[in-house]
Amino acid sequence: MKVVFVASEAAPIAKVGGLADVVGSLPKALTKLGIDVKIVIPKYGVISPEQFPQQFTFSDLEVFFNHKLEKFKVFKTLLPATNIEVFLIEHPILSSNGVYLSTDATPEGVTDVSRFAFFSEAATLLLDEKFGEFDIIHCHDWHTAIIPDLIKVKFKPPHILAKVAQVLTIHNLGVAYQGAADPAILHLLDLKPESLPQIEADIASGDINFLQQGIETADVLNTVSPQYAAEIQTQEFGGQLAKILRKRETILYGILNGIDYEFFNPETDKNLVINYNNKSWSRGKAANKKALEEKLGFAHDGKIMAGMVTRLDEQKGLDLVLQALSEFKSMGIKLAILGRGDPSIESKFGAFCQSNPQDVSCTFKFDPSLANQIYAGSDIFIMPSKFEPCGLGQMISARYGTISVVRDVGGLHDTVEDGVTGFKFKEFNSSSLIGGVKRALESFSNRQVWSKMVEAAIAKDFSWDRSAVEYVKLYEKALEVHNLLNI
Repeated sequence: MKVVFVASEAAPIAKVGGLADVVGSLPKALTKLGIDVKIVIPKYGVISPEQFPQQFTFSDLEVFFNHKLEKFKVFKTLLPATNIEVFLIEHPILSSNGVYLSTDATPEGVTDVSRFAFFSEAATLLLDEKFGEFDIIHCHDWHTAIIPDLIKVKFKPPHILAKVAQVLTIHNLGVAYQGAADPAILHLLDLKPESLPQIEADIASGDINFLQQGIETADVLNTVSPQYAAEIQTQEFGGQLAKILRKRETILYGILNGIDYEFFNPETDKNLVINYNNKSWSRGKAANKKALEEKLGFAHDGKIMAGMVTRLDEQKGLDLVLQALSEFKSMGIKLAILGRGDPSIESKFGAFCQSNPQDVSCTFKFDPSLANQIYAGSDIFIMPSKFEPCGLGQMISARYGTISVVRDVGGLHDTVEDGVTGFKFKEFNSSSLIGGVKRALESFSNRQVWSKMVEAAIAKDFSWDRSAVEYVKLYEKALEVHNLLNI
């Protein structure tokens, strides 16, 4: 089976969030199962040609966009330490210094929606003209969710794409992650309201929603955890898209993300002061906890160390943490926070950290080395998310023998066993968060109970190998659905 991933990010070539981790890791696991995978992403200005050597591949491509023909080039590199080809589409609209624009629009009027509209148009042309026969086009999030519409309208038989099944993975259904824009964006793609019934129905609401279009048109859909697949069919988590998702529930699946077991491996991790495994974890975690305390200026007093490695965003429940900080201090908890994001959230945490340097440490940057040190050196890991499609921190923490305290939503529900590998709380308020942390403190005080929990957490299998098998089944279902619809 031949599969092509089309996405806005792929780690480590171009990464902002968890989407990149999936696109950069899942293909490696699929390859082990005999799946031929290629990846297509934009060629951003931040992609280093020294770090990721690029071969000039195609220059004879042009696409009709914004009422004129636009030429674009294609380069090729390899996913590091693999033979998986990554194709990079180059065009001025895509070559910003960041993966995403830092503001809603540049002075030239270019937005992220228009950038990824162009990328989607160019990617479909590239696949149809240069990739030969393949089976699945795997689109990721709103950035490429318009592709199924483009194929349906513009690539009738005998085009290669007419025979290709379409999979759309929803990594995040939050309102800010849907690619909603003025319906005028359709003109850039030479699409009209009457092109498809779902387009006409969508723009009746006053905008065009790229993610909604993909949900309505793709052959099969999946989210990155089973619980999130169920949640987004409710008004609370799915909002205006819940009704549409319920209509497509028979082709909506939930498959847990995995983590890279080679990178997140306490037995070989070079960021740790000493390495450890499931047999030597007690000594290993103790040494790494002491090193983390020294690095962050905390006392080495035997009290519980809590960690947070997170995007500083409202979604992550950080307002609950802010409300609980004084209580955490009175409970004797030391808290290490690493992340960046909303400036107002950074400012609030920063103020508390400055006033309470012996209790809370805040590092506002992207630092993979410190992140792994927090995973290894912490006793508990806190994730009080408002919603969480999958979450990676709780899985990485388990790998390092760190017990998670999480809100019982989305992927956190699916990956943390309450009282066994972590602690869950249901209500989205600071009292419930504090209650979950208190439960962790009680268990921490009983060495026998705590050791049993740590060993259960380390024993969990969150590898991509497990999830890749489910994706192969998803691809087979997509082919079945596509063939039935196109008999």
